[in-house]
Amino acid sequence: MTEQRNDAGFLAPLSNAQSFEALRRLHGVMMVEEKWTDWEATGFSWWPGRLRQRLHIEEVDWRGYQARRLVAETDLYSGSPGAAALEGFCELSRFPPLSHFVVDQDAKRTALRAHLLLAEAWEAEMVARFSVVAILQATFAELGGEGLASRFGLALATSQHPESGEREHPDGLLSLAAAEIVPAGRDGSAWNTPEVFEEVSEILVDADARVTSTRAGLLSARLPSPEPGGDRYAPRSSALLQIQFEANHPELANGACLRLFLPHHLTEAAGSPALTALTLNSREIEGVDAPAFGFGAWCLEHSIPEVIEFAVKPSPARLCHVVFIPNYLHGESILPLLLEDEILRSAWALDVLGETRK
Repeated sequence: MTEQRNDAGFLAPLSNAQSFEALRRLHGVMMVEEKWTDWEATGFSWWPGRLRQRLHIEEVDWRGYQARRLVAETDLYSGSPGAAALEGFCELSRFPPLSHFVVDQDAKRTALRAHLLLAEAWEAEMVARFSVVAILQATFAELGGEGLASRFGLALATSQHPESGEREHPDGLLSLAAAEIVPAGRDGSAWNTPEVFEEVSEILVDADARVTSTRAGLLSARLPSPEPGGDRYAPRSSALLQIQFEANHPELANGACLRLFLPHHLTEAAGSPALTALTLNSREIEGVDAPAFGFGAWCLEHSIPEVIEFAVKPSPARLCHVVFIPNYLHGESILPLLLEDEILRSAWALDVLGETRK
C-alpha cells in the first residue's frame, strides 16, 4: 500500500478468531439460510442453486505477516476445457463480475474465484462488500454457466446439499444484480468526481507513476519498470495503468474500471496468451507478494490510446488485469485500495512471468 498505509498497525492481519468472526458475519450479511449451509472447520459451503459456493479462510504468509485470506469459490465445470473454452473464458474476463476463472487441468475442474486478504485496515468495509462479490459470482455461475457449457461442450459441476438435498428453486439472492446493482448504476458513475480524481492522483504520485494523459473520465499512467537502467517509463518496459472514472459494464451498468496492461513483449513471448492470462488468475493467491484483493480478472484487452492530439491505431490486445467496480459498491476506501493493489500487482505479475520463462 502507499507509505501512509504501510504502517504495521494499519496493515495488521486479523487473528484466526477474528477472521472466523468476519466469516460468520459474512454469512449473516449474505442472509444464507442454514438449511443450505454446510459448515466446516475453516468456512462453509452453500447452494444458491445447482452449483456449490465455498467461502473459507486460509492461512498465508503475506509481506512478512502470518495473515488470513477469505476466499469465495463457486464450482462451475467438471472435465478438461479445450482450447476454444479457454479462449472463451479469457474473452469473458474482459468484463469480469469481480471474480475470475480458475482452471485446474489436473483436477479437471473449473471454478470462479475471488479473494480478500483480511487486514484490520479494511476489514469492516471490505468484508461487507465481499458479500456482494460472492453473490455476483454465484449469480454469474448459476445464470450464465449453462449457456457456456452448451457453447463449449462442458459439463456443469452440479451438486446438492448433503442433508437438504437439491434445491427446487434458486435462492432469491441471485436477483441482487437485476434488482439493485443495475438500477444503482443507471445514472452515471459515482466515482467520476474531482475528489476521487485528486485522491487517485496522490496515490499515483506516491507510487512514482508518470501520468501520460488525462481526458474526461479517463486517466492513463505509466508504472516504473523494476529493471534498472534506461527509460523506466518506456512503453516497451513499463506497465500501463488506465483508470476509467466513468465506465459501463454490459451486465452491471455504470461504475469505475481499472485496467493494468503489462508491456507488449510479455504478451508476445507467451506461447498462448489466453492460457497465460488464466495462469495468472490461478496464481493470484500464491506467494508472499501476491495481491491482497483477488477481484477482477486477467484477460487480453486493448488499451485506450494515450496520445490524444492526433489519431493513432488501436494497440494489439495484450495481457491485462481488469477490475470493474459498480456504483452499488461505492465507498470511501474501495477504489483507492484496489488501485494501490493494482500497482502492487504489476510487480507481482512481472515476477511470475519471469519465473515461467526461466
